[in-house]
Amino acid sequence: MGYWATLAEGWQLYVEYAATTAQTQLTTTQMTLGQQQSQAIALSTGTWSAPPLLFRVAGGFVLQLETATGAVFVQIQRGQIQAIASLPSGVEADRVPLEQRNGPVPGAMPPLSPLPPLSPLPPLSPMQPGRMSMGGMSMNLDAMQMRMGDMELTMGDRSSPNPLRKFCPQCSNAVQVGDRFCAHCGHRLGEQNA
Repeated sequence: MGYWATLAEGWQLYVEYAATTAQTQLTTTQMTLGQQQSQAIALSTGTWSAPPLLFRVAGGFVLQLETATGAVFVQIQRGQIQAIASLPSGVEADRVPLEQRNGPVPGAMPPLSPLPPLSPLPPLSPMQPGRMSMGGMSMNLDAMQMRMGDMELTMGDRSSPNPLRKFCPQCSNAVQVGDRFCAHCGHRLGEQNA
C-alpha cells in the first residue's frame, strides 16, 4: 500500500508500507533541469492503523503515521528526512492531500538479483627465473633489471667476476679492489680497498 504527494514543483514524496517487514519506506525525489536526486529512509513503524497524513509546516512538511503502538512523526525538508517527537502545534489547517497509488516508486531502481558465487582462482605458479614482461614493462630476475618505457633500473650484476664491489666514499662510483685512487674523482681510497 502506498501514497504520494507533490510537495513543490519537481519535488515528490512517496510513502510505502511493507507488511512483511513492518517498515515504512519514505522516498523523496527532486527533479531539476537535467538532474534527478532521490533520498529514502526506512522506519520500523509497525502496522498502520490509519492512512498517513501530511502537513505543511514552516521549512518543510511533517508526515503523521498512526500505528498500533502510537503516532509516528517524520519531518521532511529538502535534503533531509528525520523522525521527530511530535507534531508541531497549529499545523492542522495546512494539511496536504496524499493520493493512494499502486506499483513501484516512479524512477526507482528494481531490486537486483543476487550474484552467483565466484569460483576460486587457481593457485599462482611460482615465478621462474629469467625475463618477464607485461605491456611496456619487463623484468629480469637474474640480474634484477626492470624496464618501464624509457626508464631502466638495474641492481646487482651476476656477470661481474667479483660480487664484493667497492665504492668511492667521495663520489659513490664503483672502484676495483686494489685501486688506490678513484678513477672518476681522484679521491685517495686508502688501505681498506687494497
